[in-house]
Amino acid sequence: MWCSLFLLWKIAKFTIRNKPQKPSNALSEGFRHLIKAIYFHTALKVYDDLKVIYMAKISEFI
Repeated sequence: MWCSLFLLWKIAKFTIRNKPQKPSNALSEGFRHLIKAIYFHTALKVYDDLKVIYMAKISEFI
């Protein structure tokens, strides 16, 4: 949970600091960064789950 809150804070900070000239572009940039963060966070969760399953399978054979 803290990781996702930290990512959202970083996205908001980056979007505010790097505001483009047009307001519509700022909104689309913010959404693009949010989608990237959600994708990255989900990929990390899936990686952790797969790592746990893999370690459990290895421990069965040992």
